[in-house]
Amino acid sequence: MTGAAAVLSGYERAADDWYVEPPAATRALLEAEHFFGSVWDPCCGEGRICRVLDDHVGIEPKGTDLVDRLGYPKPWWWYGERDFFNCANLHPHSIITNPPFKRINEFIELAITRVKHKLAVYSELRILTGVERKETIFDQLPRKCTYVFANRQNCPPGGIKAGKKNTVKLHCWTVFEIGYRGPWTLHQLVTEKEAV
Repeated sequence: MTGAAAVLSGYERAADDWYVEPPAATRALLEAEHFFGSVWDPCCGEGRICRVLDDHVGIEPKGTDLVDRLGYPKPWWWYGERDFFNCANLHPHSIITNPPFKRINEFIELAITRVKHKLAVYSELRILTGVERKETIFDQLPRKCTYVFANRQNCPPGGIKAGKKNTVKLHCWTVFEIGYRGPWTLHQLVTEKEAV
């Protein structure tokens, strides 16, 4: 990322589109949506989502990633280096993940076939834009709701020890639920600022 795009985010473009979400964003999702059983993050990075899931009774987190970024010792929920697109043997109740945005359509289309209950995708708010995404994802799959963060979330590239840095990008959770037939709804969430 260079020029205007780098100024907007405050960071250079990260390799593999690896950006980390604040733990408060996942906690806010779990307060708004009910999850249970096995919950997989196939892009777990440093394990931020899985660590929050591990604090919730009734949820069994599973974490994988294309690259091992966890260090040692490994947490019990780490299932190893796996390419999500070539990993057909995991079928959890739900997936909660922050996938690389440049491949987000592919992630959603495949992830919805792997879950028994819900898929929650953390992304920039611009996920809601684009005619192709509307026609192939949102009009075809069981999208339940989107939770937009009213306050801006600090999502630096992984591995950076960042403080409470401001960003102009807006983020959201988009939730799909197997069998859902109702209208898509839009909600707002607010989180406390925290160092990431």
